Amino acid sequence: MSSETEFIEVFAARIYNELKAAEQKHPKFCDAVLDPDSRMSWAESEYRIKARNAMTPEYADNILMEEVAEAFNAYSKGDLEHALMEFAQCGAVVVRCMKHITDQIDQKQRGMQKKMLEFSVLHPSPKGGTYQVSSHLTEKCALLKIRNLESLHRNHPERFDKAFDPSKLTIRDNRDFFKKQLEERMKRK
Repeated sequence: MSSETEFIEVFAARIYNELKAAEQKHPKFCDAVLDPDSRMSWAESEYRIKARNAMTPEYADNILMEEVAEAFNAYSKGDLEHALMEFAQCGAVVVRCMKHITDQIDQKQRGMQKKMLEFSVLHPSPKGGTYQVSSHLTEKCALLKIRNLESLHRNHPERFDKAFDPSKLTIRDNRDFFKKQLEERMKRK
């Protein structure tokens, strides 16, 4: 995402969609903000969570729980403006979590694309060895490339060098190939 505003707009739209779905599924939200029969003390919870968070690395779930405790503690004391501010901070933590997870998804997809684009189509060279016909392909695209070349060669043999034989096309997994090359270089040193 190119800007902070776009980032917020995308997540606000997702949150809005979830809000509308929740309102349809559960038209009545709650009877009260706090359970009057609960023995839970939000002040104690806030204190315990803050003490724990001060001694551990920062984790999103702990930060969110601290903000939630602060919000409900402020509400339980009747400080409604402070409670609203704390709930807004809960929202900020949720948005930051969403951003973090989106970044993880992007990294994972980039990694998958990198893994997928590691195949080459090869053909034996008339002088020995091989040459690449195509590279940076998915395995499926490499298979399609071979089929297309076979069909093209069958229908238009004049377009190809006389040494070209589509039956000799192979697919190389470059991950294995480059790993073996590196191992060979290390052995020589």
